[in-house]
Amino acid sequence: MNFRKEINGSGGLLRKCVWLPVAMFFICGGLISQTIIENPETPLAKNAGRVVSLREVLRIVDEGDKYYFRSPSLLHIAPDESIFVKDLDQLLQFDKNGKLIWNYYKKGQGPGELNWISDYVLTDKNIIIHGSPPNKIIWLDFSGKLTKEFAIRLYKGVLQFLHFWNDHYYFNSFSFPKIEGEPRIVDNPQNFLSLEEGKEEIKSLSSFPTQAYVALAKGGGGGMIPLVKLLVIPYQKKYLLISHTAEYLVKLFDCEKNQVLRALRRKYTRVQALPEEAAGIKSSVLLDGNRPLIAPGRKYRPDIENLLVYKNNILVETSTKKNERGTLFDVFNFEGDFIDSFYLKLSGPAIADLNRPEARAIWGDYLYTIEKNEDESFVIKKYKIGE
Repeated sequence: MNFRKEINGSGGLLRKCVWLPVAMFFICGGLISQTIIENPETPLAKNAGRVVSLREVLRIVDEGDKYYFRSPSLLHIAPDESIFVKDLDQLLQFDKNGKLIWNYYKKGQGPGELNWISDYVLTDKNIIIHGSPPNKIIWLDFSGKLTKEFAIRLYKGVLQFLHFWNDHYYFNSFSFPKIEGEPRIVDNPQNFLSLEEGKEEIKSLSSFPTQAYVALAKGGGGGMIPLVKLLVIPYQKKYLLISHTAEYLVKLFDCEKNQVLRALRRKYTRVQALPEEAAGIKSSVLLDGNRPLIAPGRKYRPDIENLLVYKNNILVETSTKKNERGTLFDVFNFEGDFIDSFYLKLSGPAIADLNRPEARAIWGDYLYTIEKNEDESFVIKKYKIGE
């Protein structure tokens, strides 16, 4: 039996007679309520909690005369199963057998050139890339030919490219939080924006705050340690899956309606923080010349480490790990029902960057990962997912 509860924004019941506080969010300057799908701790599948096998079928390693992995990220799979990865001054494409095809990155400010890539989207025929500064969008075909380019002139802040759908470009924007006095934990706004093809005005859609520890330096400036990752991935083309809280919560953003369609969560036993996290999270940022920025220790790890899509279902990589079984993944359907869970034995980093789900991708029955070897070198691996 499915004990899912649905609570709408006015507090009325849809499935079961319960009353719970409801999360609210801003959109287009107004308040709007949000449906939260409440799930039990146990999924519907009778064989939930099983170990699913992974069989390595491909690995891509450095070829010093052609390319060198220094800090690979932004792993995406094209419709033809070719593998894309960004690495500093490289945007590399490999065919499905791991052979290097092309490096699409050209550094500079001329036509088809970028100073830095925030992210890119793959279509059947094109690569859509956002770069900055200055903010610019370029379209390349798979031969590297520039087919379109335009500057984003009316927005001067930092943009992170998220998605392209129905002639709209979607971005995230954030800035250094403004505080006064002592260092503190704050909600750092992560603002969702959209830009329609052929227009110049960027529209503000919504905000999804993440927690960060912020401190000011005596002579001005300061530092920030993100405590929670903002995770955003496309889902069924017109949706985005979003996680932005330390507790278990996934939101489904509808790009057609420009609003959160629903949120889902389940009862989850939180995982104790690692000893180094409990003692305090240290940053490389130095305050007042030589004092490192250290965030207060935390009791629990963030519940969600990554979001993926597998066979049209929502896959949540959790913080639950067991040595003999691996990492626990939860499975939800489009409606938000907790339908299954299983363990995968993974190696390598789950997240290459605190702000992005960059180090894993799924296409068909295959899992692609960026992993680190014992000698600190990087490798891209492709695994066949078992039952």
